[in-house]
Amino acid sequence: MKIQPSLPVPGYNKLVGSPVQRKKEASSKNINTTSVNLSADVLVREKQEKVITYSKPMGKPDHVTMEKLREEAGRASTSLREIILELLERQGYSVQRLGQEEIGDIEVDATARAEAASLVAEDGPFGAEAVSNRIVDFAKAISGGDKSRIAELRDAITEGFKQAEEILGTLPEVSSRTYDLVMEKLAAWESGG
Repeated sequence: MKIQPSLPVPGYNKLVGSPVQRKKEASSKNINTTSVNLSADVLVREKQEKVITYSKPMGKPDHVTMEKLREEAGRASTSLREIILELLERQGYSVQRLGQEEIGDIEVDATARAEAASLVAEDGPFGAEAVSNRIVDFAKAISGGDKSRIAELRDAITEGFKQAEEILGTLPEVSSRTYDLVMEKLAAWESGG
């Protein structure tokens, strides 16, 4: 008994041949047929599809961003160094003499105070916002954007702030604010931001 569909199905005659014939015809036309189901009234052809996706590999350090952050931090450090050197020169010290003689009390004058205040201001290069951005950007870059490393990054940053506190005795207000912002930004990144 030969089974024929009640409705015309394109390619039916080609598909109801022998399994070897179907495979040959499918492969010559690049059809990837995994199975053919015949019933009294319906011919169903199942096709297997490949799903191809791409995602950026995670976990590799972003050296371009790290170098950019290093240069930015270098510029900010150079600016701070210049303020200190100018302060010392206004008080009669020179870089050459610093290593050769003992330095007495150095008075921070109004000019140096104003320059330092502008550096740590909200919009300054050493302000809490700018420094916290650099720290979080560096954390993302060094981890390659791998969120599974956030706990490790958080621990390393916390340890760095603790070591700074041990050296200084207590952290200045701007440093405490920076730490809080870093932790907030890491939490936002972890939750999808």
